[in-house]
Amino acid sequence: MDKRETKFTPGPWVVTPDGWYIYAPAFGTKIADCRYAINRKYPGNVALLGAAPEMYKALEDCIEQITALCSADDVPDSAKAAIRKAKGEL
Repeated sequence: MDKRETKFTPGPWVVTPDGWYIYAPAFGTKIADCRYAINRKYPGNVALLGAAPEMYKALEDCIEQITALCSADDVPDSAKAAIRKAKGEL
C-alpha cells in the first residue's frame, strides 16, 4: 500500500441537505447513515464527519511541508497520531 493510500473511501464526501447521510458522489457510495448521530446540542457532528477526507489530506500536506522545510522530528506528535488513528493504526 502506498504511503498516502488509505483504507477509507476517498473524498470529497457530501452531507445531504437534510443532514441524514454522508456520501461520496464520485463513487456513488453512501458513507454513513447519520440519522442517529444528529444531536440538537452538537449539530456540527455530521458536518465534521463529512469534512474528514479534506481534513485528512490537509493534515498530510502539512506534515509533508514541515518535513520538507524542517524535519520529521518537527511534526507535532498529535498530527502523527491523528493520521495513524485515521488509518486505523491506533
